[in-house]
Amino acid sequence: MFGLNWLKPILRRKMKPIPQDRAKKALSTLTLTYVFLGWNFVSLLLYLTWKKSIPEGPEKVRKYAEVLNIDHAHVIKFSGLSKVSEYNIDRTEEVMQDTKRRRMVTDLHPPVNRQTQGLESENITEESSTSF
Repeated sequence: MFGLNWLKPILRRKMKPIPQDRAKKALSTLTLTYVFLGWNFVSLLLYLTWKKSIPEGPEKVRKYAEVLNIDHAHVIKFSGLSKVSEYNIDRTEEVMQDTKRRRMVTDLHPPVNRQTQGLESENITEESSTSF
Protein backbone atom coordinates (compact mmCIF):
# COMPACT_ATOMS: atom_id res chain seq x y z
CA MET A 1 0.00 0.00 0.00
CA PHE A 2 1.68 3.16 -1.30
CA GLY A 3 5.18 1.70 -1.03
CA LEU A 4 4.87 0.67 2.62
CA ASN A 5 4.87 -3.10 2.07
CA TRP A 6 8.10 -3.39 4.08
CA LEU A 7 6.29 -2.04 7.18
CA LYS A 8 3.67 -4.81 7.36
CA PRO A 9 6.04 -7.68 8.38
CA ILE A 10 7.73 -5.51 10.99
CA LEU A 11 4.43 -4.59 12.60
CA ARG A 12 3.29 -8.25 12.60
CA ARG A 13 6.47 -9.29 14.43
CA LYS A 14 6.22 -6.53 17.04
CA MET A 15 2.44 -6.63 17.70
CA LYS A 16 0.12 -9.45 18.65
CA PRO A 17 -3.30 -9.87 16.93
CA ILE A 18 -6.33 -8.13 18.41
CA PRO A 19 -9.45 -10.19 19.21
CA GLN A 20 -12.23 -9.67 16.66
CA ASP A 21 -14.82 -8.31 19.11
CA ARG A 22 -12.34 -5.73 20.42
CA ALA A 23 -11.46 -4.72 16.85
CA LYS A 24 -15.16 -4.24 15.98
CA LYS A 25 -15.68 -2.12 19.09
CA ALA A 26 -12.64 0.02 18.24
CA LEU A 27 -13.88 0.39 14.66
CA SER A 28 -17.33 1.55 15.78
CA THR A 29 -15.78 3.98 18.29
CA LEU A 30 -13.49 5.43 15.63
CA THR A 31 -16.39 5.68 13.18
CA LEU A 32 -18.57 7.61 15.63
CA THR A 33 -15.64 9.87 16.52
CA TYR A 34 -15.00 10.57 12.84
CA VAL A 35 -18.68 11.36 12.21
CA PHE A 36 -18.84 13.67 15.24
CA LEU A 37 -15.68 15.57 14.31
CA GLY A 38 -16.69 15.77 10.64
CA TRP A 39 -20.13 17.16 11.48
CA ASN A 40 -18.62 19.78 13.79
CA PHE A 41 -16.10 20.78 11.12
CA VAL A 42 -18.81 21.22 8.48
CA SER A 43 -20.92 23.22 10.96
CA LEU A 44 -17.94 25.47 11.73
CA LEU A 45 -17.31 26.08 8.03
CA LEU A 46 -20.98 26.95 7.44
CA TYR A 47 -20.97 29.30 10.42
CA LEU A 48 -17.83 31.08 9.23
CA THR A 49 -19.31 31.38 5.74
CA TRP A 50 -22.68 32.71 6.89
CA LYS A 51 -21.21 34.88 9.64
CA LYS A 52 -20.83 37.70 7.12
CA SER A 53 -24.61 37.88 6.56
CA ILE A 54 -25.47 38.00 10.28
CA PRO A 55 -26.22 41.63 11.22
CA GLU A 56 -24.04 43.27 13.87
CA GLY A 57 -24.04 46.57 15.72
CA PRO A 58 -26.73 48.63 17.42
CA GLU A 59 -29.30 48.11 14.64
CA LYS A 60 -28.97 44.32 14.83
CA VAL A 61 -32.33 43.76 16.54
CA ARG A 62 -34.16 46.00 14.07
CA LYS A 63 -32.65 44.10 11.13
CA TYR A 64 -33.72 40.76 12.64
CA ALA A 65 -37.24 42.12 13.14
CA GLU A 66 -37.27 43.23 9.50
CA VAL A 67 -36.09 39.83 8.26
CA LEU A 68 -38.61 37.97 10.43
CA ASN A 69 -41.38 40.43 9.44
CA ILE A 70 -42.19 41.43 13.03
CA ASP A 71 -43.98 44.77 13.44
CA HIS A 72 -44.00 45.08 17.24
CA ALA A 73 -41.24 43.58 19.40
CA HIS A 74 -40.37 43.75 23.08
CA VAL A 75 -36.58 43.33 23.41
CA ILE A 76 -34.82 42.26 26.60
CA LYS A 77 -31.01 42.12 26.56
CA PHE A 78 -29.14 39.86 28.95
CA SER A 79 -25.47 39.63 29.86
CA GLY A 80 -24.91 36.37 31.69
CA LEU A 81 -27.85 36.04 34.09
CA SER A 82 -28.47 39.75 34.63
CA LYS A 83 -30.79 41.95 32.57
CA VAL A 84 -28.93 44.78 30.82
CA SER A 85 -31.70 46.67 29.04
CA GLU A 86 -35.31 46.43 27.95
CA TYR A 87 -37.07 48.35 25.15
CA ASN A 88 -39.75 48.12 22.45
CA ILE A 89 -39.38 48.20 18.68
CA ASP A 90 -42.27 49.51 16.60
CA ARG A 91 -41.91 49.10 12.86
CA THR A 92 -45.48 49.97 11.84
CA GLU A 93 -44.44 53.28 10.22
CA GLU A 94 -41.71 51.56 8.22
CA VAL A 95 -44.13 48.85 7.10
CA MET A 96 -46.73 51.43 6.09
CA GLN A 97 -44.16 53.39 4.07
CA ASP A 98 -43.00 50.19 2.40
CA THR A 99 -46.56 49.24 1.39
CA LYS A 100 -47.14 52.79 0.07
CA ARG A 101 -43.98 52.48 -2.00
CA ARG A 102 -45.13 49.14 -3.39
CA ARG A 103 -48.55 50.58 -4.28
CA MET A 104 -46.91 53.49 -6.08
CA VAL A 105 -44.76 51.13 -8.13
CA THR A 106 -47.75 48.96 -9.08
CA ASP A 107 -49.75 52.09 -9.98
CA LEU A 108 -46.97 53.26 -12.28
CA HIS A 109 -46.46 49.82 -13.82
CA PRO A 110 -49.74 47.87 -13.71
CA PRO A 111 -49.52 44.13 -14.36
CA VAL A 112 -50.01 43.15 -18.02
CA ASN A 113 -53.12 41.13 -18.81
CA ARG A 114 -52.65 39.40 -22.17
CA GLN A 115 -56.32 38.60 -22.71
CA THR A 116 -57.40 42.26 -22.44
CA GLN A 117 -54.82 43.21 -25.05
CA GLY A 118 -56.11 40.55 -27.46
CA LEU A 119 -52.94 38.46 -27.26
CA GLU A 120 -53.05 34.77 -26.62
CA SER A 121 -50.20 32.62 -25.43
CA GLU A 122 -50.52 30.36 -28.50
CA ASN A 123 -49.87 33.24 -30.91
CA ILE A 124 -46.83 34.34 -28.95
CA THR A 125 -45.27 30.88 -28.97
CA GLU A 126 -45.90 30.50 -32.70
CA GLU A 127 -44.28 33.85 -33.44
CA SER A 128 -41.28 33.17 -31.23
CA SER A 129 -40.69 29.74 -32.81
CA THR A 130 -40.87 31.12 -36.36
CA SER A 131 -38.58 34.07 -35.66
CA PHE A 132 -35.58 31.81 -35.15
